Amino acid sequence: MRIFDRLFGRKEEKKIKDFIRHLKYESHDDRTKEAKIAFEKIGEPAIEYLIPALKDKNPHVREGAVEVLGEIGGERAVEALIQALKMIFSLFDLMQYGRLGRSGIREPLNFLVRHC
Repeated sequence: MRIFDRLFGRKEEKKIKDFIRHLKYESHDDRTKEAKIAFEKIGEPAIEYLIPALKDKNPHVREGAVEVLGEIGGERAVEALIQALKMIFSLFDLMQYGRLGRSGIREPLNFLVRHC
């Protein structure tokens, strides 16, 4: 049995999925704000629902998941954020990377890490 089920039950799981959907709105939207507050109150049990949201097709959902995972913290949240960052860098356009090198920047990846 998952930790969330033990703490909150199946009925609450539907609410969590609704909160994920509410992250799709702009960050200043009240629904998004309420969802973020709810996730922060739930804390660590919400992480298992936020991790898949890091791969959502909606950029607002991804952004909200990153923000909430950062607020919740803990080893699982940090590891998920690191994996998401690795995925972003693995998708980085290699042509752009090469252009940075040709523009005189000796170590393009180090430049990006320091300046992004």
